[in-house]
Amino acid sequence: MNSSKESIKEIYGNKLRVRACGIHIKENKILLIKHSSINQSGVFWSPPGGGINFGEPATVALKREFLEETNLNIKVKSHLFSYEYIKNPLHALELYFEVEILGGKLEIGFDPEMENRKQILLEAIYLSLEEILKMPKGDFHPIFNEIENLNDFFKLKSVFIQ
Repeated sequence: MNSSKESIKEIYGNKLRVRACGIHIKENKILLIKHSSINQSGVFWSPPGGGINFGEPATVALKREFLEETNLNIKVKSHLFSYEYIKNPLHALELYFEVEILGGKLEIGFDPEMENRKQILLEAIYLSLEEILKMPKGDFHPIFNEIENLNDFFKLKSVFIQ
């Protein structure tokens, strides 16, 4: 039986993935998903998002991923920035969009690529930048190293960060 970490490597690892991710800020807090089995600590916080399927527009993928991960329906607004995430065995080109919540009740969702007993989504919650930066550096997405406050995400337009 494979562990969740082995499943992540098998499903997502050793290949380039293109992902659509959403930035939603409310009351100076950003919506994040807590993942297990990623990084040495086994915890990784990042904005909701996921893989774009062949032939699927990025905005459609983001709406699908948001619903799967957070139970929220969204409107995709403008493209903010792109980020290349490389941490062996994962390699992803991530397209970040501003999103608006249209409805639903925030709750942790389900990763359909992972088996029931190997789910890696643990929590969906709004956190302040101060709360995020108090975590060990490897426990949160490196995009948070690029900003001084959450509104900086909206100033990164047309910037490719690596």
